[in-house]
Amino acid sequence: MEASLQVISNEMIKPSSETPPHHTKLKLSYLDQKSPPTYIPMIFFYQADALRGLTSSNHIQISRQLKQSLSNTLTLFYPLAGRIDVEDRSVVDCNDAGAEFIEARVQAPLNHVLLEPITEQLKHLPGAEMLLPAPVQGRPLSR
Repeated sequence: MEASLQVISNEMIKPSSETPPHHTKLKLSYLDQKSPPTYIPMIFFYQADALRGLTSSNHIQISRQLKQSLSNTLTLFYPLAGRIDVEDRSVVDCNDAGAEFIEARVQAPLNHVLLEPITEQLKHLPGAEMLLPAPVQGRPLSR
């Protein structure tokens, strides 16, 4: 069975509150500056399961709740909503640009996707080839 991946939405989630002006620049530590730039993609899979309340009829509510939780979290961890400063790469510009949130649907049973990953299709998700300057943090969602 060939699984098909469909991107439902791709948006930037901003912090629920603005970063205070005195916290808009964050100097990276010496170790952070010397480490090679990395982007760690994370994908969370949620199986449509009526017993757990995850159904295709309430996916909008679940997605909205995840986005709100991410927005609230970005307020507390404001550098994750920022960007590496293009002029001074030793600084995170805490500009509330947001974190990328990609919602996609796979037309296959979850166990099929987990046992036989759809790596080739995942490569085509927006942001899969990201290099710095890039979001400090991104959270794709698949259902």
